[in-house]
Amino acid sequence: MRVLLVEDDEMLGDAVKTHVHRQGHAVDWALTRDEAEASLEAAPYDLVLLDLRLPDGSGLDILKALRAHRDGFKPAEQVSRN
Repeated sequence: MRVLLVEDDEMLGDAVKTHVHRQGHAVDWALTRDEAEASLEAAPYDLVLLDLRLPDGSGLDILKALRAHRDGFKPAEQVSRN
């Protein structure tokens, strides 16, 4: 499975990327909304793990674009921390 991780917190992002990779999945990591959008245009992903608060915008904007432009895209769960 190919996974796009969108997370600006480097410690959390590194931990998630390592864990998902150890499960045998390919992981691309975007730290900003712009990087995430570029990654989504460049390659298909089976799963997007998305932070909602990004330094250059809202992860919700990425989610809205995925819903609008990707046939069959359905978010399974959104997880957030305070």
